[in-house]
Amino acid sequence: MKTTHASFPWIALAAACVAGAVGLGASTARGVAFSGTGSDALADLVNQPNKIYRFDPAEDIFGTPVIRWKMTERFLDHYSLAKEREQVRMAILEWEEGMFSGVRRAAPTYGWTRWSGASDFYDLRTVVTHEIGHALGANHPDAAWFNDSGNGTPFQQNYVRVGGNWSPAAPLGGEIMNEGNDGTSLPGSKPPKGIGPGAYWRTLSQDELDFLDHGYPTAMDFVEVGANDEAELIIDLFAVGAGPGSTLGIGGPDKWESFDANNANLGRRILQATASVREEASLPIGFKPLSRNWEITNDTGEPINSVIITARGTNNPNPTSWSSGGAKAFTFQGALAPPQVPDPRAFNLEDVAHLFTQPENGPINNGQSVEVGLQKDVWDWSVSQAQAIQADGDFVDIGLVSIQKFDFTSPVVPSNDPLPDDITIPDGDLWALHGTFNIVASGFKIMNQQDFEVTIDEIAFAAAPGFDPNRTDMLNADALGRLTASGDAHAVPLATPLVLSAGEAFCVLMDGTPGGLPPEVLQSGRWTSVSTSPGLDEERLFVFAASRGQGFGVDNFALLNTPVWTPEPSAAVLAGLAFLALGANLRRTFLRK
Repeated sequence: MKTTHASFPWIALAAACVAGAVGLGASTARGVAFSGTGSDALADLVNQPNKIYRFDPAEDIFGTPVIRWKMTERFLDHYSLAKEREQVRMAILEWEEGMFSGVRRAAPTYGWTRWSGASDFYDLRTVVTHEIGHALGANHPDAAWFNDSGNGTPFQQNYVRVGGNWSPAAPLGGEIMNEGNDGTSLPGSKPPKGIGPGAYWRTLSQDELDFLDHGYPTAMDFVEVGANDEAELIIDLFAVGAGPGSTLGIGGPDKWESFDANNANLGRRILQATASVREEASLPIGFKPLSRNWEITNDTGEPINSVIITARGTNNPNPTSWSSGGAKAFTFQGALAPPQVPDPRAFNLEDVAHLFTQPENGPINNGQSVEVGLQKDVWDWSVSQAQAIQADGDFVDIGLVSIQKFDFTSPVVPSNDPLPDDITIPDGDLWALHGTFNIVASGFKIMNQQDFEVTIDEIAFAAAPGFDPNRTDMLNADALGRLTASGDAHAVPLATPLVLSAGEAFCVLMDGTPGGLPPEVLQSGRWTSVSTSPGLDEERLFVFAASRGQGFGVDNFALLNTPVWTPEPSAAVLAGLAFLALGANLRRTFLRK
């Protein structure tokens, strides 16, 4: 296997082929770290709770404070596609909604950071969301607790509410404002600094909600303005040196004034702040979608009028692509409003339900089929629920599955190169940490994320270099037939039908040895290995699985290893990547300068 230079260990990756929930466990303890003012690197919320940076903007005619925000011309030139800019708007919306959402505060899940395996990019929305936090006045909770000023005594200036008062406490892990998240270190020790390639830190944890409750008790509206208009919050690019580097983003207040010139303890009013993304990083900063398509055959005995696919892994209501095909193709109606409390799905903040309805030529009768497809803006999304609505209004479950790539890794060996470990005033940054790990097992997995049993009858895969990654309608039985006829499709041997209980997955090992699989996967027996040509697991990969359950038969299709949506790299970066690719697979060699 190949040696990969990457940002940090992500030991929790071992659970990727075993049932597991997105996010961290529930907890009532929450923490918060503010940037300090003056000579103070961090705010002391116990003794000087108001000595912080915060916006205090003018109100609109309805009495709501308004922060005007914009993307600069050079940012818009760099990220010219509408779907790229949508990632920024979703980052803004995350903080805006966090200021007032009662559902978020009632959610039992503390944090939502995750990393499903090594990939070839850094998530644009993750970087922007983190840097907006710095622009609003937040600091790194893990650094605020564990770092020191050189004297060996930790700052210990992360805080939790105890009986209405602030008390020092370590962060729990999963905070998007951390310098690092590895799923195991916190609260006992500081995680390695940085974010892994392909990791997602998009959804505010309870820590960030406490930050907002203290610094912004009155919710604000974020209003986008033009690139040449005046704005309080600016989304921009920055460049450091001549080539790729480790800093992915920088953010913080640029202009401020004292709330009271005679009383520094009242803190500083932010007049303008910037959240910047690195122009050329060691890997592209963009987003990586995943395309899936399902041919659903109705065997329930009753006609159906609609299908609802609930996707887990991103709260973006807008798929990057969708499709429906067949003689009775659906119309796509978009995302549904989330269920209301006490339905526990209301607390799955990264679940979005998509409605396909109004079939052409009447309902899908018993024995008839319809195709539906979705492409979402994360590479590791899954289906947490699929349902059909019958003509009489009843909801029935559909036994479909999710197909996803996996890469299991060895632990990181940190680089000996020193990295800055100080807390800046008032800016903050997001890093990709130096270090190496080996990808010891890779392939794809078939996941049943629903709450009932599903049976798998067939699995097949094929290299699909000519497939358009944004055309979900190309992923169908016709394509499988062509790949089979040309000899490109490879069947995965199954001695008997494979039964997946709720939350279970089946791993197909394409590269590496069984010893590279986590012990939980080996012990479960839900895996197999296949012989393929070298590097096939890294090419654009067409994967098929036939499933059945709850009165439906489903042909499940996915296109893995699709490109990152990102600006075109410069000639200098391309030349550097070409050099690095000599003697190694480019997709596996992630170098950090």
